Amino acid sequence: MRLLEPYVRWLFVDLEESKDSPKRFAIIDSVIAKECVYRKVMEGKQNNFNINKIKSYATDWHGFLEKMAEFMLKV
Repeated sequence: MRLLEPYVRWLFVDLEESKDSPKRFAIIDSVIAKECVYRKVMEGKQNNFNINKIKSYATDWHGFLEKMAEFMLKV
C-alpha cells in the first residue's frame, strides 16, 4: 500500500446525504482506505468500505477540489 500511496486516490461521494449537506465528498489515499474497510483486510477476501469511517474524511465540494488539485500537482 505504501508503494501506491503517491499515485492512487480513492474518491467517494455520499449520495445518501442531502444534496444540501456540505460534507458529501472524500478523497483518501490507499493507506487510509485500508483503515476504512470493515474488519481486517485479508488476501483473497472481498472487503467493503465502512462509510462511517470514510465520513470522518469528508469535505465540501471546494475542499474536495483543493485536495484533488493538490494531489494532481504533487504527482
